[in-house]
Amino acid sequence: YTYAAISLVGFSMGGNIVLKYSGEQENNMPKIINCVIAVSPPCDLKGSSLELSKKSNRIYMKRFLKTLVSKAFQKSKQFPNENLQMEKILDAKTFYDFDTLYTAPSFGFKSAEDYWKKASSISFLTKIKTPTYLLTALNDPFLSKSCCPTNEAIINENLYLEAPKHGGHIGFIKSFVPSKNLWCEQKITNFIQENSLHS
Repeated sequence: YTYAAISLVGFSMGGNIVLKYSGEQENNMPKIINCVIAVSPPCDLKGSSLELSKKSNRIYMKRFLKTLVSKAFQKSKQFPNENLQMEKILDAKTFYDFDTLYTAPSFGFKSAEDYWKKASSISFLTKIKTPTYLLTALNDPFLSKSCCPTNEAIINENLYLEAPKHGGHIGFIKSFVPSKNLWCEQKITNFIQENSLHS
């Protein structure tokens, strides 16, 4: 429309998506997009899935699956011809179960492993040519070490990686006073402003 510039910002899975898109587009990225920002992205979906399958993350996994299974159930009613195995999907205990029974067959992937490999942004990060800021905490309980792309950031001068020791999964709590707890937001807006000046 009449936008002078657009910045892509994604959190968690949304972060993985904007990173993958940027890497895939490489030389074809729309010029109006001046920067890309990803906060706590699971760059390696297999690694993240394995982390979330650990006993220490059981509560989070249960909550994630409750939401996902509910959406899958709604989709099965909307598209009954997909022949989804809803009884098995309702019993899913891990992302491997859910992605095997729902994600892969619903979106044309051979298996959960095939989906994880093709949908992960990790193999696209060295191809990014748009200024990109990736913020991820080293103590993120949902992400594997492979989700912190140190080598890719060294190789690609367009990828700016910041990995503080603490922050959890999109936590980055600096203060319990909401008006003072803007560290993450300030990082995002600063990167957008810097790249708006250079575009």
